[in-house]
Amino acid sequence: MVREEAQTGFQITRMQTIIMQWDYFKLTEYETEGSASPLGAVPKKFDSIEEYLSVFGPLVLEECTAQIIRGQAEDGESRSHVGVVLHFEKTHEFHYAKVAVDMRHVRHYSENDLVLISRRMPKSGNATSQPYRLGTVDGVVGTSVRVRFFLPDNPVQDPVDNTGLLGGEQSGAKSRLVRKELQESANDVTKENSGWFLTKLCNMSTILREWLALNSIKSFPFKDVIINPQKRIDPNIAAREAPPALMAKLKSSHNQYQLESITSALEQKPINLIQGPPGTGKTRTILGLLSVLLQSFSEDSVAATSSAAAAKALVRPTLTAADKQRNWTRASPWMTDGGNPRDAPLRMLGKNEFAEYWAQPERPRVLGEKTRHKPHVLVCAPSNSALDEIVHRVITFGLTDLNGNRYTPSIVRIGVKCHHSVSSVSMDSLVAQRLGVTGTGGMKPRS
Repeated sequence: MVREEAQTGFQITRMQTIIMQWDYFKLTEYETEGSASPLGAVPKKFDSIEEYLSVFGPLVLEECTAQIIRGQAEDGESRSHVGVVLHFEKTHEFHYAKVAVDMRHVRHYSENDLVLISRRMPKSGNATSQPYRLGTVDGVVGTSVRVRFFLPDNPVQDPVDNTGLLGGEQSGAKSRLVRKELQESANDVTKENSGWFLTKLCNMSTILREWLALNSIKSFPFKDVIINPQKRIDPNIAAREAPPALMAKLKSSHNQYQLESITSALEQKPINLIQGPPGTGKTRTILGLLSVLLQSFSEDSVAATSSAAAAKALVRPTLTAADKQRNWTRASPWMTDGGNPRDAPLRMLGKNEFAEYWAQPERPRVLGEKTRHKPHVLVCAPSNSALDEIVHRVITFGLTDLNGNRYTPSIVRIGVKCHHSVSSVSMDSLVAQRLGVTGTGGMKPRS
C-alpha cells in the first residue's frame, strides 16, 4: 500500500512538473495554428507496456493542452482576479505562493485547479512582456489561495513530453525572474505594483486520473487484454451484425476510422479501446457506437441482418389462442370477476422470496407472440461535464435506428452535479415527475 501511494505521488508530481513548465501564451497559439506535437498512429496491438506508454502518454498531454486552450473550468467560466502575494517559500523542488484575493472571488478556486499568475491581464496586448507562470492550486484557506509552482534554474524535459511548450533556453531565465518578483512582492505587499493577476484555467483532477490510470497499467490484472485486445471472449460466438440501413446511414456521417471504432464493438472482444486527440469526433463516434449496440441486440434488427445464428437465438415460441386468452386473464383479472390482485395489501417479502414473488402468475405481463428483450447500455465518463456532454448530444441529436432514422432513446442521467441542459433526464427529475403523477411525496398531481 505504501509503495502504491508513493508511485501515485510520483506520477502526480511528474505530470504537474511537465505542465507547470509550459509556456501558456505559446500554448494559446495552438488555438489558431493547431498542435505542433508529432502524434503517431495508434496500433491495434502493442509489443510491450513501454510501447503502449510511449504512444498514449503524448495523447494524454495533447488532451490536456486542449483543456487548457478552452480556458474553462467545469462551470464553463474563466476568470482573472487581482491578488497580493503574502508569502513565498520553497519546499523540496516546488515553490509555494500564498495569494490573497477578494473574499467574493476565493470561492472560484479549488484544489488541483490549473492557474496562471501574471503581472498583466492575460488578454491584454502586453501580457507576455511581464513575468507569468502556470501553477496548481494546493489549497484554499480563508481568502488566500496557496499556489504551487515548479521554477527550476534549467528546464526539466520529460521523455513523453513532445509538445514543444517547454520554452527552450529561455525557460530557466523566466523561472528565475518569476521567483525574484514573487519573493519581492511577498517581502513588501505595500510596494507599488505589487499586485498579480490570478486566472483559473481549468481543473486538473480528471486529467490527473487519466494520467495515473495510464501509468498504473503494469499493476492491472487485465493488462494483457489492453496491450493485445485481439482475442474474442468466446471464439465460438460469432460477431454481431448491425442492420444494413443503420450502417449505410453511419457511413454517410462518419469517416473510416470512426466506422472502424463503431464496428469493432460488435466483434465480441473483451475490450475495445478508442482514443483520439481533441476534435477527432470521439463524442460523435460514441453516438454511433450506442446506435449499433442498441440495434444489434433487438429482435427487429436480427430480422434485418443475415445472421442466422443470431436470429435463431432470439426466436420466441408462437402462442396459441388458449395461451393468449390465459395471459389476458392474468393481465386483466377484473374483466372476469376475479378481483384485482393489485388492490390486495402488500406483504413484506423475506430475503429469499423475491424470485418466488416474480414467478407469481398475477404479475403484469407483456402479451404477444414474441417478447422483445430491450438492451440497456451503461455509459460512464471520468467527469460530470464529460458525461453531461454525451447525454446532451444524445437528447439533442438522437441515435440512429435499424432503418437509418433518428430517434431519441430512453435515457437516465445518474449522478450528482447535473448540468441544467440535461436536468430533464436526471434521476432526480424523473423521480419528481413520477411523484407528481401519483400525487405522493407532497407534490401536486398533474392535471
